[in-house]
Amino acid sequence: MLGTDTTEHDSLAARRRSRRTIWALVALGCVAYVAGLALDRPLVGVALYWLCCVAFLGYAAVTDTDPYDERDREVQAKAAGSTLTVAAFVLIAGAPGMAALEAANAHAAPAWFWGAMFALAGVFGVFALGTTYHERRT
Repeated sequence: MLGTDTTEHDSLAARRRSRRTIWALVALGCVAYVAGLALDRPLVGVALYWLCCVAFLGYAAVTDTDPYDERDREVQAKAAGSTLTVAAFVLIAGAPGMAALEAANAHAAPAWFWGAMFALAGVFGVFALGTTYHERRT
């Protein structure tokens, strides 16, 4: 048939197939984990989740196709920057604001609030270390 026989490697199709496989493994792992929790079998859910993670890493190791191109990486970099900007605003405004409200006995922070603030601070710490590493590496 015309247009179906190619000897060339179709990189766009391979990239799409690779991306679909990756996201299918991620989705399957998440669904298996939630199903394990819902069926009161958390260890089975976690085991299936990790099995999908291992399959994901195995697939990434054996495939010769990079699922993302330069445009995808640029979009991801912009999205990561936007996410960090929003998280920075929440951390910079939220932590001192809640500390002031607690000091004035006007409002008590929920138990999860300070954990979330420390998690955001940790994300920024890891980001700073990663940035430093990659700046010195290049």
